[in-house]
Amino acid sequence: MRPQAVQRQADEALSIARMIQRAVADGRAADQTLAAHWRANRHFGSRDRRFFSAVTFAYFRWKGWVDRISDFPTALAAACWLDGEINYPALTLWAELPATLAPETALSEKANALATWQNWERPPDIRELFPAWTFDELLSDGSPDFVERIATAFQRRPPLWLRCRAGQMETVKEHLATAGFICRADSRIENALRVEGTPGSDVLRPLTHRLAEVQDIASQAVGIACAPKPGELWWDVCAGAGGKTLQLLDTLDQNGHVLCTDIRAVALDELAHRAQIAGFSSFITRHVAEDPTEWAIEEQFDGILLDAPCSGIGTWSRAPDARWRTTPDQISEYQLRQLALLRYAAHQLKPGGRLIYAVCSLAKSETIGVLEAFQAKHPTFRPTLTRSITPDFGPGIGMWSACLENPA
Repeated sequence: MRPQAVQRQADEALSIARMIQRAVADGRAADQTLAAHWRANRHFGSRDRRFFSAVTFAYFRWKGWVDRISDFPTALAAACWLDGEINYPALTLWAELPATLAPETALSEKANALATWQNWERPPDIRELFPAWTFDELLSDGSPDFVERIATAFQRRPPLWLRCRAGQMETVKEHLATAGFICRADSRIENALRVEGTPGSDVLRPLTHRLAEVQDIASQAVGIACAPKPGELWWDVCAGAGGKTLQLLDTLDQNGHVLCTDIRAVALDELAHRAQIAGFSSFITRHVAEDPTEWAIEEQFDGILLDAPCSGIGTWSRAPDARWRTTPDQISEYQLRQLALLRYAAHQLKPGGRLIYAVCSLAKSETIGVLEAFQAKHPTFRPTLTRSITPDFGPGIGMWSACLENPA
């Protein structure tokens, strides 16, 4: 790039980073704000957008450390350096970066390297990368390295995960290999495929819905836990755009039916579009009110999936700005919503049926807290399986789920 173009890109990136910083402080999501900015500024090329996105998300991933640096451009450069995003000429206009850090560098070593570069008396603590309440609220597995392990997972961008449709794994792999992407099947979950790098829409479009779905491995694990049987009637309560609905339909293989509800009509339209491309017809979508007491669901179901609205703490590796937008009060509000949805859903479950409660959160309040409050009012419902999937499992997002059985 010519020097003038590099300077222009650096100036624009700095302006965008400050804009997103204000948006996140106001509670708006960084990715949605960026998407709106791209729509309003269509002159940005793909190279510009990649750089601006890399700077923005690196900053929020390392904000807890680099906010110690008073000069904002240097802080952005430091965040990119910590994130391994150093191959941009514009960064050299902000700071003279130290030696490149290896991808496997431990967080403690990164803290020491940053402190040495900035001449700090002490390195920053791992916990400073997150709000102060974080590790008191997270559901720990009791391991002595829990904090460092989970923090490390949150600080690394996870790979792309695909769920291949039955019998299509090799075709999908061949397509991605031809496009230059390394991928490998995961031995833990059938049909899960890990893809390194970021395939563009032109690469993924021939695959999605017909041969594979973009779906995190933790989400796939929850879908597998549902284990729908041929001929069963299922209800996907908060279906959204249908990631898990499509997995249910795939498993049922047209021998069964799924009711898909959501408060967002646009999401249900997207679900129907995706399902039709995939060749599914044994589903119905139904738009519902935000208040479940206003619903009029008359059917009784063999199985119910409640992937409930939540704080999204488990997604912090993919959406690092979310950690700075989430508050304990919001988590408490989500807990009330989750409990209301769970109680309503329970009334629609057939005797002997299975209710899967899931959240992409690892907060105690939204997981075991909801389960305990539900069981206090519904003691006959028996949890047969609870599972906490931490973000280092995939690596990917973190999710928690419980399978509740309605006694016959």
